[in-house]
Amino acid sequence: PTIVCWEGSGHTGMVVVSVFACMVPVAFIALACAVVWRLPQEMRNGNAEFLRSFAFLLFRFRLGCEGYVIVFIVRNLLVSLVPVVPDAAAQVVLMVVVQLASVISAMRLLPWRVQQANVLDVFTVTCTVLLLLFGALLMEDVDGSALSVVTCVIIALALLAVLGTLGYGIYVRLRPAQKAYQYFVCHHKAGAGNLARLLKMQLQEPPASLHR
Repeated sequence: PTIVCWEGSGHTGMVVVSVFACMVPVAFIALACAVVWRLPQEMRNGNAEFLRSFAFLLFRFRLGCEGYVIVFIVRNLLVSLVPVVPDAAAQVVLMVVVQLASVISAMRLLPWRVQQANVLDVFTVTCTVLLLLFGALLMEDVDGSALSVVTCVIIALALLAVLGTLGYGIYVRLRPAQKAYQYFVCHHKAGAGNLARLLKMQLQEPPASLHR
């Protein structure tokens, strides 16, 4: 290599270009977050132009899971950043963590509009995790001390999860019974259905917007 890090003007120019290049995915993620944030309000306003403009972000996900587009983009970004980590074992661990988080969220939410896409997503990510685990068996010169620390952390997290779940179950069992709803709207099915729906929308509005 002819360019040494932090020596000479060539590397400085590369750093400047890379900083501006990194702003592109960050700006795209910020745009996706803004679209998901504005989506409920724009749907209430009947803004069809907004939906057409950002359909490339939203049309693949079922109603109510449009926010999964952020998870999908962040997952891909993290996967692309894992090779930056210098240690091979750390790369495998981080990649497995990212993929497991992705597959758990996909199984819990089933976000894709087509059911077969949910199955395909879970299957391909599971195969990726298995390939990573099999590849880890072929690794050499693994830092045993670092691996032991990671193993202890994982075991501690598992124990904390079990204890937390047991504690929450005891709390739910012993706490006083509470209503599962804040308001109960009872109406005649044929004569007042639209009015009940309008009342529900008004009750779900933020308090400041009710006085406009």
